[in-house]
Amino acid sequence: MPTVAETARLLEYYGDLVRTLALLPMITHIRFQGLLQTKEINKLSTESDSTEADDKKDVSKSATSDKPRQLPSAWALLFLVLAEVCASTQFFDPSDRQVRRAVGEMVRTQGRASGGFAQGLALAEKLMTHEDVYELVRFVAAYAGYTSLFVLAVLRLDKLDSEVDINPFTSARKTIVHIVRVLIAPRFWLLVLLAIGFVLGHWSLLAVVIKKKKVLELINTSTELFRALALTGIVIGPHARELVAPFATLQCVGAFARIAHVLVQGRVPFASLLDHGPFDAGVSAAFIGARGTVGIEVWCILILLPFVFRQRKFAMLLPVLAVPCIAVLAGEPYASFVDPYSELLMKQLPNLVAIVSLLTIFLGGFPTMILCLTMCQLLIRIHKLDKVRF
Repeated sequence: MPTVAETARLLEYYGDLVRTLALLPMITHIRFQGLLQTKEINKLSTESDSTEADDKKDVSKSATSDKPRQLPSAWALLFLVLAEVCASTQFFDPSDRQVRRAVGEMVRTQGRASGGFAQGLALAEKLMTHEDVYELVRFVAAYAGYTSLFVLAVLRLDKLDSEVDINPFTSARKTIVHIVRVLIAPRFWLLVLLAIGFVLGHWSLLAVVIKKKKVLELINTSTELFRALALTGIVIGPHARELVAPFATLQCVGAFARIAHVLVQGRVPFASLLDHGPFDAGVSAAFIGARGTVGIEVWCILILLPFVFRQRKFAMLLPVLAVPCIAVLAGEPYASFVDPYSELLMKQLPNLVAIVSLLTIFLGGFPTMILCLTMCQLLIRIHKLDKVRF
């Protein structure tokens, strides 16, 4: 039977998996929607009675006009990026050695990989069980994925990609012209200059404040608030229905996993959350924090459920994915159904998270890879890894 710490860690792995997996529907839809629309246009054009030239123009207009925005609002995606950054503030602290431990473990593992493919695969699986390596890989992939979606939404490239063009040079020219038109907007640069001026003008004060432990704890705990604001913005803002349904399903499962994780880790029974009022004396900080987390996650579930139930397949998938979390919360005898698989899941879930993270980076294309490399270079500069001997 797994311990409380092992169960909490298992739930954390599961929550990270579905949260990273929620990126893939958006990324793949944006990247491959041109191929799908080309197939639809060709199918409709063969059934039309008009001439071939006029046919393609009419069909392309009907396929791309009056469509809702493909990606959610840029500000909602920005909140998701902030949630990931706030959840991993320790990576940006030069005094924290988690990044150095993770990179050192990677370097040592690479030095031991002298055999064939099977030995390399076994070392990679063992490497992902290292907590520091796991956290670093998950953060870089999630940051790169959500930030690439944010950049696409800001530059409105999701609308540009919906226009099918077979010629790559024409498509590249249209993309460059579109980006230049967006970037020369005066409001954008005025906001950027205002933010830069504020940071530079108050840099000494900001540097002192940001290093305080209480401020870092406040930033770290704001992760749940940013995520709730982002999900609320995605739901109420313009979006494509085929994107929100799988995203909402996986985010609901992630919310169930986070609820189970915080209650198991804090050893707080679910039924006791309403035993005390908000201003009662003598209530522990762990209990108040757990109740606040559960409240925010319940809000996320409630606003996402209507979009899950719009499609039958996702309405059937949600209880299947959420059953392990509910069983752990319910306790015995329901938790006993999960216990036999705990040891296997503890070994395999980190590897699954690594695989999904790599898929997120590669399927995201050039922007995601550039953002991933940029974050890696930033961490190297912060922790001076180029001067460290492992």
